[in-house]
Amino acid sequence: MVYRRLCAKYGYEPEESAFVEDNAANVSGAEKAGLTGHVYTSDGALLAFLQRHGLI
Repeated sequence: MVYRRLCAKYGYEPEESAFVEDNAANVSGAEKAGLTGHVYTSDGALLAFLQRHGLI
């Protein structure tokens, strides 16, 4: 799966990675691979997601 390959390439575990995309199907795929996913709908929602997960 592409998400796991990218994590491995850059030295991250899927469980410590986040994926943001406006396509829910792609986010679902990332979540199935173990990443934390967020479907982008607005800047405010993205900001809240990033804050909630301690990414900013």
